[in-house]
Amino acid sequence: MKKKRFIYVLALFLILSVLFILFYFINLCAPDKVTRSTNLSSESIGGFKVHDSINNQSFRKRYGRPMSREDNDLYDYYHWKDGLETASIISGSEKGSIMRFIIAGPIGQDGSIIDLFGNTLHTSGGIKLGDSKKKVISKYGKNYYKFFDDGSGENVIGYVDHKLGLKLEFELTYGSNQVVRIYLEDEKVE
Repeated sequence: MKKKRFIYVLALFLILSVLFILFYFINLCAPDKVTRSTNLSSESIGGFKVHDSINNQSFRKRYGRPMSREDNDLYDYYHWKDGLETASIISGSEKGSIMRFIIAGPIGQDGSIIDLFGNTLHTSGGIKLGDSKKKVISKYGKNYYKFFDDGSGENVIGYVDHKLGLKLEFELTYGSNQVVRIYLEDEKVE
């Protein structure tokens, strides 16, 4: 009887250990997949939403012609006035459909950021470059994921709307936790 009980306890312990390790690695590799959903249905940048087209007349009236273009295997990245960057579908019936908005500081001729917080664009929630992590959380809530971006050396917190398939991420300075870059994107963007 004691031996049977020991085997059951050991089996339960092993199952729970495997589940814990599995959850840890899923959270480490894809934290947005295990984060509770946040309603991002009203989220836009400059009045434009993910899946709007860069060829839309009102978009072109607001941002003009792209200042530059970066070729990418998956999307065309365009730099627009006011420090806006977009990633849009390259070809097919959805060509020009915006998959990602990026708000960053104004960029100089050499590609470096001139003024880290010199961008007036903001999220629908009013978050702009230079705002604090505390302000982001007070606006969007505590259901966020976080990770460290090895490429930029910055911390990132993000919100996901699983129903709409959208992500909103805020890249934060390492020391002062100020927003230095904002991403609004389709959650399928790599």
